[in-house]
Parts: sequence; C-alpha cells; structure tokens
Amino acid sequence: MTDVVISLALPLLVLLGSTWFSLHKGINLGDEGYLVYGTQAVLRGEVPVRDFRAYDPARYYWCALWCRLIGSEFIAIRIAMAVFSALSVCLISLLVLWATGNPVLGSLAGLASLLWMHPRHKQIEHFFSLVCCSVVFAVLCGLGQPFWLGVIGAVGAAFGLNILTYFIGSAVLSFALLWLVRGAAGLEALPGFVLGLLVGVAVLILIAALVPGFLRSYLDRKVLALLRRGTTNLALPKPWIWRAPPRQIAGFPRLRRLAVQALFTLMPVFYLAILVLAAQTLGKESLGKDQATLLASAASLCGLVYFHHAASRADLNHIHQVMQPFIVTLAAGMAATLPAPLAVVVLLLFGIASGALLWRTSEFSRTWAIHTEGAAPFVNGRDRFLIRQDLQRKLILQREVVHARSGPQDALFVAPALPALLALFHRKSAVYDTFPVYPASVSAQLRMIRELECSAPPLAIISKGMIDQREDLRFENNYSLVFDYLAEQYECLSETPGEYIFRRRDPAR
Repeated sequence: MTDVVISLALPLLVLLGSTWFSLHKGINLGDEGYLVYGTQAVLRGEVPVRDFRAYDPARYYWCALWCRLIGSEFIAIRIAMAVFSALSVCLISLLVLWATGNPVLGSLAGLASLLWMHPRHKQIEHFFSLVCCSVVFAVLCGLGQPFWLGVIGAVGAAFGLNILTYFIGSAVLSFALLWLVRGAAGLEALPGFVLGLLVGVAVLILIAALVPGFLRSYLDRKVLALLRRGTTNLALPKPWIWRAPPRQIAGFPRLRRLAVQALFTLMPVFYLAILVLAAQTLGKESLGKDQATLLASAASLCGLVYFHHAASRADLNHIHQVMQPFIVTLAAGMAATLPAPLAVVVLLLFGIASGALLWRTSEFSRTWAIHTEGAAPFVNGRDRFLIRQDLQRKLILQREVVHARSGPQDALFVAPALPALLALFHRKSAVYDTFPVYPASVSAQLRMIRELECSAPPLAIISKGMIDQREDLRFENNYSLVFDYLAEQYECLSETPGEYIFRRRDPAR
C-alpha cells in the first residue's frame, strides 16, 4: 500500500494543480468546440454520426453526464477530460510499479506522462493507449481471463473506431510474439480473447441497431467515408530527421525542430530495438518471470501500432497522443536493463528534456505557463474563460451579431474549423458537417448547398484561414460552389482580415 501511495500521490497532486490552474484558460475553436457542440447536440436529443458529424458516440455521452452534473459546458467537459487524465496517471504509475517494483519509477512515469498529456480534449486517446498496453501486458504475462481482456477492446470501440483498430493491431502483434517464443502453446489464450472481442462488438452493434438509422449512417459516414477518402486524417509531411523541417514545425526554434524530428524518427526504432533485445531474453522458461521486460515488450508492440496515429497527421499534437506507450517502454526498458537508481535518473532526465522541448508550445503553455499578460476574461453563460484580448473582442462582436440577427431556434453556418462558435452561441449547425476541412468533391459541395437551402440560416461566419497553410484548403477555394452560393444568397455584413460574416438577403428585396 505504501508503494502505491508513493507512486500515485505526486502525479495526482500535480494533475489536480495543473487542472485547477488551466481550467479556464483558452478556447480551442476547432477540435474542442467540435466535442462541446456534439455534447450539446446529444443533450438536445440528437444522435452522434447520424444527425451530425461526430466522433464515436460514447465520449459525447460521457461529457453530457458531466454537463448535467456541473451545469456548465466547456468547463464541465474539461473536467470530464481531467477525470480521464487521472485514470491515465493511475494506470501508468501502477503499471510501472507492478512490473518494476519501483514506486519512485512509477511516480516519475506518471509525471512524465502528464507533461505529454495534451491536448486536453483528447484525454480519451491517452487513456486507451495505456489500456491497450495493460491488456497486451496481461496477455504476455498470462494474467486475467482472455475473454474479458477481449471485451475491453469492444469498450474502447464505443469511444473510437481507431481505438478498436489499434487494439486489434496490438493484440495481433502480441499473439505473434507469443507464438514466436512459445510456439502453439503461446496461442492458448487466443480463442477466448477473440470470443470476448467478438461478443463485446456484437453487443455494441445490437445496441446501435436499436437506434433508427444509426448503423447505416455509421457505415456510410464513418467506415466507407474513410475508405473513399483513402486516409484516416488530413495528412502532413512526415518530419523525418533527414528531411528539411516540414511546415507544421517550421516556426519552432531550430533546436526544438531538431528534437521533434529526432523523436518522430527514433520512436519506431526504439520500439524495434526493445523488441529485438526482449526476444533474446524471453525464452520459454523465462517467459512470464521478467515483468519489466514483458511490460517493455507490450508497450513497444502497442507503440508500433499507435505510431500510425502520429504518422497519419505528423504534428506535435498527434505526437502527444502516442507518447504514453513510449513512456511505459522507456520506464520498463530502463528498469529491465539498468540498476534501479540509474533507471530513475534516466526517466528523470527524460522528464526534464520533455519539459524543455514542450516549453512555450501552445498546448503546454495553456496548462503550465504562469504568466497571463495580455489575457482578458470572457464570460459565456456559466462558462468563464481567460483568453487573448483580440480573441475576446472578436467573440463578443460575433456573439452580439448572432444574438441580434438570429433567434435561438435558427441555425448558424460556420466554417471551416469554427464549431466552437456553435457551442458558444447555442445555435444548431445549418449543415451536417460541422468541420469541413477535407478536400471537397463537387457532390459534397452540392449536398452542403441543399442542406443550407433547407436550414436557411440567417447568418454565416466563414474563416479566411488556410487549413495547414494550404491555399487550396481555404474555404472559399475548397468549397468554391458553396462560397458562390453564399455570395449569391447572402450579403456580406462584415469582412475582416480573418473572416466574413454573411447575412441572408431579404427575399422581398
């Protein structure tokens, strides 16, 4: 019990302090707004994916629960995500403690995990990457019931199709490793594991089938849409260390650019090296005895699979989301190969290096920066924020325009990456796609025009910003037919260097 307290106390205290300190700081108008708007829609009785573009449903119902409990919206959802952060800290600290027997190493792993636990609206991804490491570790050790280990993957599927995909990929690699080390005897748990996964997924499908139209929408708009698009994300150039720094990190200081490139390049190399070393030590007799080596192997297998997430959109935010398996691998790997004091020193140095790398980056600063010069309060309903003065002025102006020229029952059209405005101003989206950033086909544009004709929003707020600094992804270029429709059916009420505000023309004029 003392070891557990040592492992958990400091990371949880730091998490509590950082959450309290950063809870009201900043607004992410894109991804965070996407989550908050979806939660509002669920509270109105809408169904994710079927009625609006969305993540997988479970995260919205989790967030909606906290909105009901607390009464706010953005702040309640940040607290809901902080709960997942706490679960992640407990999981990584206890996992490292279990495998190494070193509570100080467990505590440092939890602290290092916190440094990388960004963005705050993506804590579910961090948590399930650690769940995946835990399940694979249990499989390699022969712990737990294979059936229930498989069911855990189905639970993850409710929060994200990608979570299920990475879970299956990690499980395949883990059973492959067991087969290589132990032969057919290593596959004894496979039937039970697969059965648990299939039963869990079947239960999810049965629940989904009870919601009219959901399964068809999910298949078309989540699964087939991904296949039609040919990519899981809006791709960015990979920051390999032998290449010139790509645009997404070009604005970083030179040393930080180099560090990000080195981390991205060496991460899969590190995983493979750990697995090669582990394969040499995990013989039939020793398998299941060297817990630290097994944990390092499990986390490496998960890390290799999760690396796809970072590679699919190679910016710092997505690297953040795949760092948990790396930290577990580092902690367990050092414990397996170095004396305990030296392993602690290595993990401590990694934490210091992580802080230096992330210092003054946007997500890290929002949580850890002490100075708030130039920030201004912004109160919206029961939510209170501390944001940049220019953003505060813009949001107040937009709110005044929206409330003056539309009613609570009117829809609002915002694009391409402004779903937070829908959430802040409590307006329903005029179109299905609340985040239209992917290259748009003619059919997608015509469908959006039909939706605009049906919803007839009195106002439209269109950002002039370029997605990923690409001129072709500026909304007026990417959705040129929709923009032409707006120019014809609406009049420009306001134009600034950053956006247009359109007002629907009076039919009588």
